[in-house]
Amino acid sequence: MPFSFCPCISENVLFSLGLLVRFRSHPVAAPPKIMFTIENNMAKEVATQTFKELGYVERDLQKWIISDPSMLGEELLIIQEEFDRWTETRERFDLLALDQDGNLVIIENKRDDSGTDVTWQALKYVSYCSTLTSEQIVQIFQDYLDKLGTGKSAEAELREFFYHNEFASILDQGDQRIILVAANFRREVTSTAIWLFERDIKIKCIKVTPYKLGENIVIAPEQIIPVKEAEEYLMQLAEKRRAKNIATAANALRGRLKFSELGIEPGEELVYVRDVAKTCTVVDGEQSVKYDGRVFPTLVSLAKELFQEDGKRPHAPLLFRYGTDLLADIHKEYIRKKSEAKENANEQS
Repeated sequence: MPFSFCPCISENVLFSLGLLVRFRSHPVAAPPKIMFTIENNMAKEVATQTFKELGYVERDLQKWIISDPSMLGEELLIIQEEFDRWTETRERFDLLALDQDGNLVIIENKRDDSGTDVTWQALKYVSYCSTLTSEQIVQIFQDYLDKLGTGKSAEAELREFFYHNEFASILDQGDQRIILVAANFRREVTSTAIWLFERDIKIKCIKVTPYKLGENIVIAPEQIIPVKEAEEYLMQLAEKRRAKNIATAANALRGRLKFSELGIEPGEELVYVRDVAKTCTVVDGEQSVKYDGRVFPTLVSLAKELFQEDGKRPHAPLLFRYGTDLLADIHKEYIRKKSEAKENANEQS
């Protein structure tokens, strides 16, 4: 039986309608897409079927994705299937891919029914993949190409995919993502997926509806989470919320930089970035430092009086370094963690 992503029926026109609705804040996937053929200027609905009724298993859906990953709505490079390279577990997931931003994409297929545990499974797999280095990713891809007997080089394929010779730097900067694929998603899964997406966990749910038109099988993929038309808006909204939280925390902490909160102990040295020969010693867990035998109540007073920094209030975190990091960067990371902890506490309450 021939398989195609797009129907090719002579003198017939196909169109489909899709919907995702919410009910009392719980996401509910609408019924399968409605597809019609137009014959003799009359609309005739095409009956949906299950993959089971058509005699297909999850592995078939997996093969179709491998043959053309763009059915998931973006350009992906499949780098491994049935991935199970873990030292302490025998678990395996369906497909491992890369997107054009260098993110690892974990793809899980569940045929007709998503089940209730697929999000938990995917999160486990994401955590496993989070430790992979660029060298390991290249080797995983090369093993896959060798298993297929293509004779191709993983490095050459990656250069072509990223349009860049320095693909390793792209992989090193990449994150991890999740794509779930099924004909039907249970409420437990859609609710969890939306919650994760709203908290900046990169996850997509692709609903795949099969139809039989004569001897052809037609597949209609549809991104239901996040809703495709609102995806960019939701991402911008999440970024704005994070920026606002960080700014709020920064305002609350301004002028109250404490060494103890930044993990800097009394007796440790801070280096003045404009002249690395000048160092001061942390006196306590608050803000006091010692330079040339004299104690200053804050870094600002030291920078202003001794180092003659311009301005009424020099921004000390940009003028001093602890180890290899600017105090400003250490402070920013502290604010980010504090902001996230506050946001999580508010959600739990």
